[in-house]
Amino acid sequence: MIAKAKPSLTPREIEVVKLIWQELTAKEIATKLRISPRTVEAHRWNICQKIGAKTSVGIVKYALRAGVVKL
Repeated sequence: MIAKAKPSLTPREIEVVKLIWQELTAKEIATKLRISPRTVEAHRWNICQKIGAKTSVGIVKYALRAGVVKL
């Protein structure tokens, strides 16, 4: 059996994942990180592509499994 490689997220993408976990909107994340909401959406899209998620719920599930966040 071949082990799946863990997708490598950038430090900024990890920050975005943690803020999605906190249920912040793209606009709230943008304000907190001092970037545009469009950049937040680009990060979210890149994260989804890397981990194979379709929605923010998929990102949160990944965050829990990967240990990026804890309950």
